[in-house]
Amino acid sequence: MSRHTAWFKALVFIADRAGDHTQQDIAARLGVSKSTVTAWAQGTPPSATTILKAAACYGVSATELFEIAYDVQEDGPKSPLALANRRGE
Repeated sequence: MSRHTAWFKALVFIADRAGDHTQQDIAARLGVSKSTVTAWAQGTPPSATTILKAAACYGVSATELFEIAYDVQEDGPKSPLALANRRGE
């Protein structure tokens, strides 16, 4: 898995937790087109500004977003946010 795809999977993870279950939902929340979100899903890297905006929109820090992306690359989310989600917090 590429690090760019891992970032997208982390985005999907936090988006799903916030009730955004589709690429269209994510696009609407971030103010981008669905084709932009599709490009991220296919490995196109987002800009640093987009990463910061995504973190802010979903109520996490950029560090948490990157931790989740790293966890996804390894074996699945293990960050505190991911673990809280697994416990239903």
